[in-house]
Amino acid sequence: MAKILNKYLYIDLGKAVMIVGFAAAGTSVLIYDLKTFAMSMVGTYLNGIILDNFINGFHMRKKVCIISRRII
Repeated sequence: MAKILNKYLYIDLGKAVMIVGFAAAGTSVLIYDLKTFAMSMVGTYLNGIILDNFINGFHMRKKVCIISRRII
């Protein structure tokens, strides 16, 4: 579901995972207690934030510059 939101609505994958996770956690309140619901919401939020930061790390370019007095 998250990948479909990402592909067709152009939502970041981490945010799409959060939306789908919040929907799933929202239905858990019907079965479990509020403590479980709150913990699942926090876990879903953290999962989405970590996923976004992990994916954005792949888009960064790194450059290494070596400065030396030695001429090759």
